Amino acid sequence: YLECVDTFVALTNFARSKFVDAGIPPEKIVVKPNSVTNDPGPGHGEGGYCLFAGRLSPEKGLGTLLKAWKSIAKTKLVIAGAGPLLADVRKEAANYYGNVEVLGALQPNEIVALMQGAACLVLPSEWYEGFPMTVVESYACGTPVIASNIGSLSEVVVDGQTGLHFRARDPDDLSRAVNKFMSDRVARQAMRKFARDEFLNRYSERNNLDALLKIYSSTLDRYV
Repeated sequence: YLECVDTFVALTNFARSKFVDAGIPPEKIVVKPNSVTNDPGPGHGEGGYCLFAGRLSPEKGLGTLLKAWKSIAKTKLVIAGAGPLLADVRKEAANYYGNVEVLGALQPNEIVALMQGAACLVLPSEWYEGFPMTVVESYACGTPVIASNIGSLSEVVVDGQTGLHFRARDPDDLSRAVNKFMSDRVARQAMRKFARDEFLNRYSERNNLDALLKIYSSTLDRYV
């Protein structure tokens, strides 16, 4: 069936490499990331908290996240989302004496407001992600991302510019990254600018549409 498809669109170079491994001819695969339709505008990150926003399930690394926070006493963690681990996460958060707040499911506009106020977004995923929209949404808010160095996350989050990497499933390395990030206000502010610029240059609606039209045009040109 592969010969019936002229162009495959992958979200990241990492995903492209996996499709090539699966047998799709590399010349048929182009990379175009996701985008944010409505630009929320940058926030200032004045809330001073770190944010997890996503499904509360094992592969998202909630266990690693909570273990790491035992060594991050000076920074509050806000967890937004629902899923099979919600009750367990709420129960565990009670042991952190207010340093971990679990909000449950929220509306999209509430998540955006949290992102705008957050110092950073934390993505401790332990399985491959496709292309988490939370990364692009966070960048749109000018909010850096601290992410596990696994799969597409190691590509989408630029270590030292739009955020920081840490070893997947390693709570000690996560706490190191968070403490490093929170201890350097100058670096945090620089990363906020990098994150916002990354959104404007790569993930805005206009740029995404232009990229998609270019893919369509290039594909059609083969038949002209």
